[in-house]
Amino acid sequence: MKVTVFLNKIELTLKEYRTSEFIVTNCRKLNKRILFPLLVVLFPLYIFSQNITISGKVLNAENKEIMPGVNIRLCQKDSLVSVIHTDKKGEFCFRHLRSGDYLLEFSSLGFNNLQSAVIGLSKDYKLNDVLMEPASYQLDEVVVAAENVRQGVDRLIFFPNEKIRQSSQDALDVMRLLNLPDLKFDIVNHSFMSLRNGSVQIRINGVIASQTDLIAIQPQDIANIEYITNPGVIYGDGVAAVVLIKTRKNMSNWQIGGRVSQSLSALIGSQYAYFNLNFSHDHFSLKLSDSYNYANGIYSYIDKQLHYPTRLLAFKSIGSSSKQRLLNPALQFDFTHSFKENSFLSIKTFFDLNRSYPATAVSTSSIAGQSFYDDYSSKKDKVRNAALDVYFSNSFSNGSEIVADLRATYIHTDYQQKYYKKYNQSGYNNYESTYFATGQHRSLIGEIKYQLPLSKQCSLVIGSRNELSSTRNDYTIDHLGNPSSLDFFNTYNYSEFSGRLRNFSYTIGAGFAFYKLKNDNLHRHYTYFRPKLSLRYAFSKEWSLQYYLGINPNEPELALLSNVKQPISEYEVRVGNPALKPYQAYTNQLALNFIKHKTYLSLSTYLQYNSSPYLENQVLYDSDSEQFIYSMSNQGYFLHSQTRLYGSQKLFNDKLSLSSYGILNHYVNHADDYSNHFTAFIWGTTASYDIKHWGIAASFISPVRFLFNQVKITHHSNFQLSTYYKTNRLQISLAVNNLFMPHAYLKKMELGSQLLQSMATEYVRYNNNYVNLTISYYLSKGKNKEYHHKIQNEDRDSGVMK
Repeated sequence: MKVTVFLNKIELTLKEYRTSEFIVTNCRKLNKRILFPLLVVLFPLYIFSQNITISGKVLNAENKEIMPGVNIRLCQKDSLVSVIHTDKKGEFCFRHLRSGDYLLEFSSLGFNNLQSAVIGLSKDYKLNDVLMEPASYQLDEVVVAAENVRQGVDRLIFFPNEKIRQSSQDALDVMRLLNLPDLKFDIVNHSFMSLRNGSVQIRINGVIASQTDLIAIQPQDIANIEYITNPGVIYGDGVAAVVLIKTRKNMSNWQIGGRVSQSLSALIGSQYAYFNLNFSHDHFSLKLSDSYNYANGIYSYIDKQLHYPTRLLAFKSIGSSSKQRLLNPALQFDFTHSFKENSFLSIKTFFDLNRSYPATAVSTSSIAGQSFYDDYSSKKDKVRNAALDVYFSNSFSNGSEIVADLRATYIHTDYQQKYYKKYNQSGYNNYESTYFATGQHRSLIGEIKYQLPLSKQCSLVIGSRNELSSTRNDYTIDHLGNPSSLDFFNTYNYSEFSGRLRNFSYTIGAGFAFYKLKNDNLHRHYTYFRPKLSLRYAFSKEWSLQYYLGINPNEPELALLSNVKQPISEYEVRVGNPALKPYQAYTNQLALNFIKHKTYLSLSTYLQYNSSPYLENQVLYDSDSEQFIYSMSNQGYFLHSQTRLYGSQKLFNDKLSLSSYGILNHYVNHADDYSNHFTAFIWGTTASYDIKHWGIAASFISPVRFLFNQVKITHHSNFQLSTYYKTNRLQISLAVNNLFMPHAYLKKMELGSQLLQSMATEYVRYNNNYVNLTISYYLSKGKNKEYHHKIQNEDRDSGVMK
């Protein structure tokens, strides 16, 4: 009877409280003779009481599409209980919960953060559809909500709206309409270049990509675009800016698309096609591309003076029109397998063929108006590049992540250069030279990186990159063989710490690089310390000041390390230098930025000092061969300072986009035997008017002049005009380059050495009044996820002197 009374009391208590603590407390009061039977009876009730769930589905509030990959934090009394992500159906479920009060925090790139409270949880609870608004989301950085632009310590993050998506055909169009700062867009060739100092690195979901790969990204799949203006140590050397495109995780189940571009005024064209296929755990991608150039109208004028010890040889060469012949097909196949929501393995294979065999170039040289000689030169260049890349990524519940990449590359090169000179005056013997180079380059590059969030404001990245390569070349110069070899090893271990303190943000990175080279005659090694610092202070939501400091080693190309003598003409020869070594480049940059509504302004100063760079030596005369010798060595310093003003504005409800820039450059070369300096100003402007189905754009850039070593180079001004019409998934565009400029040159090169002076003007006739027609189309169906790569390595240096 007593046992029955006890059991009734316990059953009433469980119905009222259903907590494990109360069960254990009351069980201790039971008689020891009935404690074990009671525990056997109550244990299933205890387990059941801990299996309460909270579930639901997350949708895009704008189009009601499901949202996979949304980050959801479950908190209780200011403590973090669990973190999960929505699955491929946009659904989520927290299991094994106790009763009580909970707070759910939803976050996803490109969407406003969202919170939802569950009060008095006592049984399974299912939320109604959670709707997330696609707007500027609120994090610690300054947000300009009207434009969906977020400012970070080293980057600007853009969130394209629906108007921009509707007016775009691919990711490159989106970048152009967003007015990404310091980028000059080529609206004829569908490409862009940087106004900053260095290269632009493109990454799609973290993986290094090319501008061509941007065509395969459909506008609706872009979550945001990060424009990193002060890249850290993890992005490598010589990178002035990084364009990081992040796609939404609700990628289509299958996608197909293509782009065909053809000139109407010359035999120039390109094609690109892609096909993506997705399953629950596997992703397949195939990309095909090809470009060709069979245009005629390439010629040059050369005015040259050679100072021999006892005489001066001055002549002028006028080239006849020749034809360019260039083919570049490429194939890429990707396979990705997902082990779980935040862990995957990716395998990529890549192959491309670059074949250039222009028609024989003929020129006539004269002295004092009298025919001196006729020369004939031909070049053939065939490069085959194959690569295999294996990538692994795994994310942990605490927000940390480890990624690893291993890439093997093989490059085979066949290069031929033939030169024949026929004299039209007596007393001279005809001249002929041949230069053949066959090379094989193999490399293995591995990198591993670990990212750890230390707090809400701070994070740490630790990584190591290692490269091993072997280059074997066979040179045949005038039928004489000259084999060459080079083994290279590089290890780079780095770390980067970033954080924020109120309006002050910082990123501090450092690494040690070790280089080891072994060629036919030398065995050398070097060690460099590579620090980087990026600071940003926000005066307000509109004004910010940014500073960058970096010290990076610049490595010579493998071809420069060869000891081969490459003939240029009967009078000239270029000699490699195996003793070249990397040099340190010290970079400082200060930028004042202003962003408000539709306006962006930036005033920046840049100063780079290069210590003992590999500069051109004074042209030397070899009395034995009676030839002038070009060579390079580590010497002196090179200084480049720049002041840059950039501004962009959007008007008429974002339909009209304007951007302009002005750049003042100053160059100083100080070698052992010479010193020079040069100042040049560049300016340009772009305007576009875009609505849903059509648009028009115009672009102009003034002549571009710069000086390096003893060579001054000038590129002609460029004017472009383009218009397009878009309906659904089809877009047709027509573009014109250098309209009303039938005789504009392409490039001028001026050499001012003591023993040799020359002025060469290159003309590419098809570059002026160039008309191009482009048709692009894409199609997609279904929904699936995308896999994010954070590192990838690439090797394009064949090591062949050309």
